[in-house]
Amino acid sequence: MRFELWRQDDNGNRFLVGSFADRDAAEVRLTELTRVQHKQVYWITEQAGDIGRRIREEKLFTTRRQVFSCPHCGERISVLLDLSAGNQCYIEDCEVCCNPIEISYQVEEGRIVSFQAGL
Repeated sequence: MRFELWRQDDNGNRFLVGSFADRDAAEVRLTELTRVQHKQVYWITEQAGDIGRRIREEKLFTTRRQVFSCPHCGERISVLLDLSAGNQCYIEDCEVCCNPIEISYQVEEGRIVSFQAGL
């Protein structure tokens, strides 16, 4: 049996954070994350089902949440990255100080291989 740690952000998006062999390890990670993240809801589920089905479902996720510190005010903020669009570079305002941040990332085989958030 596996234990999955899930997260829901303040926009209602749900993400698999990690999969663990035992519940204690999942709970330790949950405790670590709840100390540093705000506006996030975490929960643990037990998985005993079809592995093939789980892999197919994971391939459907084309977005990932990236957390970083604002280069202007230092506040931890997050953005939702669209992996299906490939490499991206755009400007997004900080949720806290409203200053512009240049977000750029590279995607290879559905994974983020490089991420930068700067002035």
